Parts: sequence; structure tokens; C-alpha cells
Amino acid sequence: MITAIDGVVKIGKTSTGNYRERMRNLTKNGYGNFNGLKEFFSIKLIDYEEKEKLLHEIFSKHRISDSEFFALDKELVKQLLLSFDGEVVFPKEVDKEKEFKKTTQKRIRKESYTFEKYGPKVGSELYFKNKPKEKALVLENNKILWNGEEISLSESAQKILNRKHQPNGTEFWMYEGETLNKRRERIDKQNLNNDKYD
Repeated sequence: MITAIDGVVKIGKTSTGNYRERMRNLTKNGYGNFNGLKEFFSIKLIDYEEKEKLLHEIFSKHRISDSEFFALDKELVKQLLLSFDGEVVFPKEVDKEKEFKKTTQKRIRKESYTFEKYGPKVGSELYFKNKPKEKALVLENNKILWNGEEISLSESAQKILNRKHQPNGTEFWMYEGETLNKRRERIDKQNLNNDKYD
């Protein structure tokens, strides 16, 4: 289950016969000091007790006190559950193989964008989406030179858009007709497809 706090998940087990009632009870009443629980992903396993122990052991360094709550990326937990031999219960009608690939791609996209990994090269010119007069040069250490200032992609996007909170700069800065975010997705997809044949 996921909680009202982003990045905190509950990993637990229940019997098949008690499953629906357990989900209803947790959603309505919370668990421990956490409220706002929502069902995120469930899988039916024969050896569910051993699998729960395994998950709790794997994620022990992320455990919150002695509870079933963990400070984790929910997609990582989902990815691991999908690797088990079992039947997906929630969400219903999920193709395990497709969902595993989709979850893997989501997790890859969450990694920080670096010019070293995704390009373009130092000295390349970027322009801002819907504001082509706003330009920047790629520098080392994942910085750009914008408006005479050495700055990050997100900080510069925040200033250009005049926002209180920092947006994801890769969604606004563009190179060769695509945002840096789209560039990363394309490169990650190519790498994922190439890995299938290695």
C-alpha cells in the first residue's frame, strides 16, 4: 500500500480470504501512525510468508522503526513483486511482463539527467520550449550557461517561468527538436531494447 506521504510504502501480507476486508480496513482506519493508505499493488503467492520476510530483509535499511512501513520508491517494490511467480490481484488484468517493463522504464526515468550520460556535449546550444529566444550552452558538471550565469536546468527553468517551485528543467530545455526529457526516454528505450539481445 502507499501512504499519504510520498516515498513511504507498507509491505505486508494477508490471507486470500481476508484480503478484501483487510484492504477496506487499512484504507478506512490507517495503520500505526499512518493514515491515507491506498492499495497500490498486490500479488497472490503460494509462499507469501517467506516472500514477506525476504522483502522485509532486503529493505531492512529503509524500514521505519519496527513497522511494515519503508521509505522506498513504490516502483522498486512493484518491480520486485512482479519478478515473483504469482498472480497479480491488484490492479486487475495486468500483463506481468508488460507491467515489469513499464515499471523498469519508470524507475530509469527517475534517475537524474546528466549530460555525460544523455548528452548533448559540452558547448552545445539548448533552447527553451515555447521561448526559443531563451538559449543556453551546455557546461561541465551538469550545468548550463544561461543569461551569463552558471546554473542548473531546473533553476534556470524556474527563473524563466517565474515559478515559486522548481520545475523539472529537462521538460523545458530542448536540443535538436526534442526536450531533454524526451531525449532521455528515447535513449533509455533504445538501451532497454538493446539489452534484450545481449
